[in-house]
Amino acid sequence: MAGGGGAEADAQSVSSSNTTPKTNEFDVASSVVVGIDDALERLQSVDCNRLFGVFTFGDAIVSASDVMRDLQNVFAQRLTGGYGKSAYNILVAVNPIPLSPTGTASGATVQTTGIIYNGTSNIGLPQVTLTLNNAAGAFSSFVPGGTKDQTVTLLHELGHIMTALGGTQSWIGADGNDPVLSSTNTQRVEKECF
Repeated sequence: MAGGGGAEADAQSVSSSNTTPKTNEFDVASSVVVGIDDALERLQSVDCNRLFGVFTFGDAIVSASDVMRDLQNVFAQRLTGGYGKSAYNILVAVNPIPLSPTGTASGATVQTTGIIYNGTSNIGLPQVTLTLNNAAGAFSSFVPGGTKDQTVTLLHELGHIMTALGGTQSWIGADGNDPVLSSTNTQRVEKECF
């Protein structure tokens, strides 16, 4: 997945809520900030943190907490009108996510598109895109779930991001549009992090 061409999509479904989905990017980003804060607290647990492994970037060893803090920074920039530049080449999108071939909706997905060349040098990391679903009325829109749902989704997708960025120790395997594999990954996050 990391370093190759092609794309790998990983889907994470969240539980439903009676709350009406908020569809604008500011509302989604506001919800993400709360979920990220909770995820960072949970990553302090050895059991939770070991799910995600590490990857190397230059001379640095990058942990799941480092990547989650990077995402926190990206969303903080977006809330203040900035673009939200990631230190680890992660793009963040807030878009409707179509139903999978099995008819399920996802709260978020991760896709990779290969190693990025910035015009002068290869920065050594694949382009990773984290997309949060903001489809109005979608069963699995990111926003309707409570903080736990959002934190579980973010941690689940963090496992895919760590693998995509070259980590070899993540226990969160690729699940594509397979609801059984996605559920297994979610159960791992819930067991080790909550």
